Amino acid sequence: MSLNHLTWPEAKAYFKHFSHGKVDEAGEHAFIYAQDMIRESEDGQTLYIGRAGIGGIEFVYRRGSPEIWAFYPIEGDLQWKALGIEEFVKDWLAGDINV
Repeated sequence: MSLNHLTWPEAKAYFKHFSHGKVDEAGEHAFIYAQDMIRESEDGQTLYIGRAGIGGIEFVYRRGSPEIWAFYPIEGDLQWKALGIEEFVKDWLAGDINV
């Protein structure tokens, strides 16, 4: 199945503004994945759209919400990060989001 704004309406802003990915200010890593790198969880409830660059932590959408969460794979936990991707990108680049 193709991952796009029709299959993931919660991620409409990602597909419209960030589908080419986003690199951190230092240019060290893409904290927002390009569209060809995103993936969906096996149960179809989570869309992986980026990474923190440490600890395997990834940034995700959850079904039913445009909010951005951090997924911590070691613990299997989710932690809320932003109301939407625009806010997330702004705050990440400003250093206001911690993982």
